[in-house]
Amino acid sequence: MTKDEMSTLLRGVGCDENTITAMENAYEMGFEYGARAHTHLQGAVEAARDVCKYLDHDKVEDAKAHTEFYWDHLDKLRDMQ
Repeated sequence: MTKDEMSTLLRGVGCDENTITAMENAYEMGFEYGARAHTHLQGAVEAARDVCKYLDHDKVEDAKAHTEFYWDHLDKLRDMQ
């Protein structure tokens, strides 16, 4: 549901404007939080992909070095909880 759809729905059921404004603000905060979480999750997936590529070429030491990037992204994601 988009923010506009939510606002229209809330108006349709008779919510006052203060409630609608509060819900719009909560929607935006959740959207921003999700965008930050996506960035860290995408970084973790890309780092894991790189580790796999190194392992596919028997470059174990390079793979081990790149696991640090994977764990860093997961730690940042965990810190958001």
